[in-house]
Amino acid sequence: MPDTTNPLTKAHQAIWTVLEAYSGFTSVVPAGNRIKYDQAADRSPEKPKGFNAHYPKVRVRQGPSKFHASHCSSGSRLRQWYLIDVQTGDQRVGDEDNANDGTLNPVRWAIYRALMDWSTTMTALTWNSKQFIFYATTTDAKDVLSLKQRKQRNGWQTEFVFEVDMFFTRSDLPPAS
Repeated sequence: MPDTTNPLTKAHQAIWTVLEAYSGFTSVVPAGNRIKYDQAADRSPEKPKGFNAHYPKVRVRQGPSKFHASHCSSGSRLRQWYLIDVQTGDQRVGDEDNANDGTLNPVRWAIYRALMDWSTTMTALTWNSKQFIFYATTTDAKDVLSLKQRKQRNGWQTEFVFEVDMFFTRSDLPPAS
């Protein structure tokens, strides 16, 4: 029986699985502040700005892709970038009196630690009973202090960037009739 979940969604969900498996992450980012774009029942998962309880916010979203339909004679390659976005809603980098306060460094540290073995999780994923991710790496993390922005609350924003290379055999990819 073929997989019903497409590989892009599987990879997206696996990043959340890795993050949420680490208690350090779940202790600094409440469940309601993990903005998930793959929930069938919630077409608009974003929360309005303004309430302290809505921060820090963490999102996993998809970035750009590169498609190589004819990577080789037997297969196709898809390179997908995924991004973890963090909004702290707080301009402090950390509060030494409260290590789990949701300021920048506790959240970044929790994500960093949660992702220590993420490539193992990613490369173990299967589609049509075959492993499809052959390379997964972190590429970048950027911090920006946002001030006086109308659409967002002031505070730190961080974006972690991940590159995931997928390979599919051509025989598994014929277009549906």
